[in-house]
Amino acid sequence: MDTDVLIVGGGPTGLMLANQLGRRGIRAMIVDRHSGPAQQTRAMAVHARTLEIYSKLGVAERALELGKQGGGANMWAGGKLRARIPIGDMGKSLSPFPFVLMLGQDDNERILGEHLHKWGMAVQWNTELVAFEQAPDHVTATLKQPDGTSRKVSARISRVATAGAAPCASARASRFPAPRTSTCSSSQTPRRPARWCRAS
Repeated sequence: MDTDVLIVGGGPTGLMLANQLGRRGIRAMIVDRHSGPAQQTRAMAVHARTLEIYSKLGVAERALELGKQGGGANMWAGGKLRARIPIGDMGKSLSPFPFVLMLGQDDNERILGEHLHKWGMAVQWNTELVAFEQAPDHVTATLKQPDGTSRKVSARISRVATAGAAPCASARASRFPAPRTSTCSSSQTPRRPARWCRAS
């Protein structure tokens, strides 16, 4: 067995999963078909519960360094400021982080990606899942490597943690029977094999 868990997708969900597995001593391999982390922000803030989880991972301080506490939300209409909603202490007495932290997705990915090194892991960029074969006790995945060649890896469990348009992103956990072999492409909607699950 090459790894316990194969994670397809190096975004926030995949990175968090890899860190949580590493924290518990579980071997994981994380691959992503893109060339590197996000260079733009597709989400702009994290809330108290995320920071509490970051604290358990040991990265909350880094997040606080890179982010900025949100003080309020302004509502505009017709070019005029109509209302302001204070959110600075909306979780007071409920959390050690009783605020919204303005922290972009790119910074979140950087924090979680750097923390993978603690567990001896790193995202394998430019590596794409192109097919998988299911057996009763493991999954064999075919990966397209950066040089264009293919290799097979075996894992006890695989998780797809990519956006909907990515290969195999529609594969989800299911109790229904599934074909033993599937091929993935960005244009198809793959079937739902029992040993694959997708972040919701």
